[in-house]
Amino acid sequence: MFLRSTAPLDLQSIRQQTRSLADVRERSPSQNSALKEAIAALLYLLASVKAIFTLRPPARAPPLYPRPKFATHPDYATTNLIRTVVGILLGFVIWDVTAWSHGDIFMVNVAVALVLFVASDDPIAGNWPNLFGNLIGGLIALAAKYLVLVHTSHTLTLAMVLFPALFIGAWMETKPKLASFGLFYLNGLLVLLEPSNPHQYDFVQDINVLIALVSAYAFVPMIFLAIGAPRYGAERVADLMMNMRRQRRKITSNSTRKDRLARETQMYDVFERLQAVTDDPRVRERAVNLLIVAH
Repeated sequence: MFLRSTAPLDLQSIRQQTRSLADVRERSPSQNSALKEAIAALLYLLASVKAIFTLRPPARAPPLYPRPKFATHPDYATTNLIRTVVGILLGFVIWDVTAWSHGDIFMVNVAVALVLFVASDDPIAGNWPNLFGNLIGGLIALAAKYLVLVHTSHTLTLAMVLFPALFIGAWMETKPKLASFGLFYLNGLLVLLEPSNPHQYDFVQDINVLIALVSAYAFVPMIFLAIGAPRYGAERVADLMMNMRRQRRKITSNSTRKDRLARETQMYDVFERLQAVTDDPRVRERAVNLLIVAH
């Protein structure tokens, strides 16, 4: 079986093992429910792996389990894959062409930004707090480092500098609207401050690190604008309303309580995003009606 570490994992092997397991399940005694459940679980696993290989969900559900499906729309997933590949490759090209001494810092943060925001509805707007968070955190770190800490190596001075700066960032992370900004403010602060004993002071080095850090979060929005730019205005509202209707249509009389709650939760999430992009009472009323009908 390909489930062994030495056997290949390919589409042909998956199909063969699926047929074999289905035959075993059919021939197994009806009273042996534990064996049938174990085989059904393996069939579900194989169906999921096959869906990943073929990029298509299976036509029918395996025994005892719902039909595997992709959490993200295939077109959306493809767009994000292209964004990520192009972003990483283009970042490496910039690093190679410029022979940038701090290109490694740039690439690490480009990768972080791409991974964080490929699943975001509006990654461009979501990226700005991170860019400015790193910038402001880095500037505060440089000010603390070269205006205060450079004059003394006493650990008490370091604590007095770090505590208020870290406290502000921690407080921002408790506020939903400031959480992203606060997280990357702390990132810029700690990367540039680099608390150590003894402290190293190289202003040119620190400026280059700050430039690499901020450039990464300025570079990523360009990738999202060039490839699958997010919708705004009326198009964005129509897209969110269509999303709610799509979730509503998936709630049928045969839906289990778990499936119904999952769909309703997704509808509420979309409704919150809709409220953030439009103040039109008619649009909000239609969205509320969809929520009411879903119950």
